[in-house]
Amino acid sequence: MKTIYRITTRFDLSSAAERRAVEYLKGLKHGEGNRFVIDAVLARIDGSADEKLLAQIRQMFREEVKTIPAAVKPVA
Repeated sequence: MKTIYRITTRFDLSSAAERRAVEYLKGLKHGEGNRFVIDAVLARIDGSADEKLLAQIRQMFREEVKTIPAAVKPVA
């Protein structure tokens, strides 16, 4: 018999940060969101992050950086 503990998390979509978190979680494949949340909670508890969580954070950062327009300096 499986023992499952279920929680409900609410996000305020009027908050840009929370909306971004929701969009990220919704983009994950089935089951990956649960693993991501577990890894994030454990990293917070332990005060460290494992390589998988760091890789996910790096990927999220790369995706966000792509949306920032680059400043182009004129060539003299």
